Formats: sequence, structure tokens, C-alpha cells
Amino acid sequence: MHYPLTVYHLLVNVLKVASPSRGSPESRQTLDVHYLGAEVELNMLPLYVFLISWSLRLSDDIGSFSELALLLPYTDIKLTFFGYAVHAIVQKAKKKSISAKAKRNEPVYTYRSPVSMGQSTLAIYLDGEHENWDPRFVSVLNNLPDAIVALNAGLLSYKTWASVILFCLVEEMPFGVTEYAEQSAEVQTDSFSKIIHHAIPGLGPRLNTAQLEDLVKPRQYPIEFNPFQRPGQRPIGATRLPNVSNGFTIRVVGRDGLQGKREDNLVQKLPDMHTAEHRVQQLVNQTQKMSLNSLD
Repeated sequence: MHYPLTVYHLLVNVLKVASPSRGSPESRQTLDVHYLGAEVELNMLPLYVFLISWSLRLSDDIGSFSELALLLPYTDIKLTFFGYAVHAIVQKAKKKSISAKAKRNEPVYTYRSPVSMGQSTLAIYLDGEHENWDPRFVSVLNNLPDAIVALNAGLLSYKTWASVILFCLVEEMPFGVTEYAEQSAEVQTDSFSKIIHHAIPGLGPRLNTAQLEDLVKPRQYPIEFNPFQRPGQRPIGATRLPNVSNGFTIRVVGRDGLQGKREDNLVQKLPDMHTAEHRVQQLVNQTQKMSLNSLD
């Protein structure tokens, strides 16, 4: 559960590109998300198809990430996985396998929430064309998402993250990630200015003066405790500091002020959803100020 709930938290509370109160029966919201670096998430795909093959009721066919459709009513969600593992599983896919659907540009999993929860839809796709997400690829540039997320990303561990960070900063593309440790997150955000200045000579001819000035201006990259992190310390003997899967969130680029206001009729029509959302938001509010820095 910590994977789908963390993605929900990133989209709603960190990046603010979605809101449980923004959609309505008359005006549904759409949400296109690129999920980078997916690995262990792919292990859940066989479970989805197993459930479908036994013809369970649609309301019972709930696997990981279906929670997004339940928590975001009246929303049509497209979630595309990118990464080395995604590319490998698609390229090696057998004719009747789950991942073979990706070669036909079909979703490998779909879900529709009950009427009482807004009938939101979720479609999961696998991008098997490239090993990494890169804005220089035509297929990526022609299908830009509403937001980009990556869980346990390790932004300084792989060189390919630099182009993602730069593109999102230049294009104001919402981009949020999680990290195992707060100290690691701080080191990563401190390095962003170096990544920017190192790229300036190459970006200069393509950007105008205003864009360059905006790119190099001081920025804030908020780091927050993730209320939906996986419980339990990672088995790392070298450190006693908190180090957990999806432990902390980093907002590289976000959108402020997009949270919609809940209307009374939505509360009346979706009482179960309202209760769930209220409890989720209570947990978020309680953990927003949690940080090791407060112990200094």
C-alpha cells in the first residue's frame, strides 16, 4: 500500500496537480502521470491478471495503484511506467504474456471504481521503447504528462536523472520523488544548483534571457516526511538514522494553488470517499512538520 498511497500523496499534497474535490459528474478531470524507474512495481502485474481471469466483481478487482481511482473521484488516470526493468520485460515479453500488451500500445491493467466512488478509471501502461525517460526522445516529447513521479529515486545515483531534472525545471513540469533518508534528500537538493550551472553553456543558445534568469534563480525544494512510508528500518548496519522505503518526499517542481474547493453536493454524493479522504488528510497534516531537523 505504501507505493500507491505515496503516489497519491505526491500528486495531491506535494505537487498539487490533482485534488479529490476537483472532479464532478459534469466535469471529470484527467491525469496523465509518468512513473520513472519502476522495478518492484512490475512484480504486482501478474496479480492483476490473476484476479481478472477469475472474473471477480469489478469492485473486488483491486490491486495496487487502483487506490488512486478510489481516492480521486471522477478522474481518468493514465499511469505509464518507464525504466530499464520496464524496457527489459517488454522486450522479452512472450506472445500471450501480460507485458506483451505493451507492444500493442495497450494498457496492461485497467480498473474502474464503483459508482459511489465517482467511477474513476485507471489504466497502467508500460513503455518498452526506451530504457530511460528522456525528453529528447520524440515519443516522450510528443506525449508529455501532467506530472512525473519516481519512488526511491536516488537522483544522484544515476546520471540520467540530470536531464530529467533540467527539463522539468526549464519547462515547469511538475516532478516529485521520494528518498530513503532525509539526509540523502538534502544532499540531492543541494546539488541541483550545480547541475543547472553545469548545463548552462549547452542550454544558452536554446533559451532566451528570461528563461535563463528563471532557471538560475534561487529555488526551494521542500523535503517532507512521507506519512505513507513503508514501516520499518531498512537493514543497513552502517547507519542508525531513519532509513525507510519512501521515507521522505522531495518537490523538485510543483504547482501551488491548484487545490480545488470541495462542493457540498460532492460531499453528499460521496460520503464514503469523503470519510476516507478526510482521514488521509488528517494523517498528512499530522506529519507535515515531522523532520529530524527539529531535533537539532
